Amino acid sequence: MANNSARKISSYSACTAPNANDVLALVGNTSGVNTSFRVTVATLLGNSDANVVIQYSNSVSNSMTITAGTLLYDSNSLYIAIANDTVKKVADLTDF
Repeated sequence: MANNSARKISSYSACTAPNANDVLALVGNTSGVNTSFRVTVATLLGNSDANVVIQYSNSVSNSMTITAGTLLYDSNSLYIAIANDTVKKVADLTDF
């Protein structure tokens, strides 16, 4: 098995159909200290009956018409719509 410990997340293949047991990598920043976590898709999305939308966008901005809770990404960042038509950047993907 290859040693993947030094690979950036951006170098991995994209998963177009994640299942509940797939694991996602998260990086938290508490008091200026980066801490890595893992979470399953099921834990992240919970037992919600909500229709979760994840979409690619070439230009993410607060001028978009978007529903609260939508996850967006572009080639550099991950965003979440924290309210209808209000987007917040939550991760810089170039750090992975």
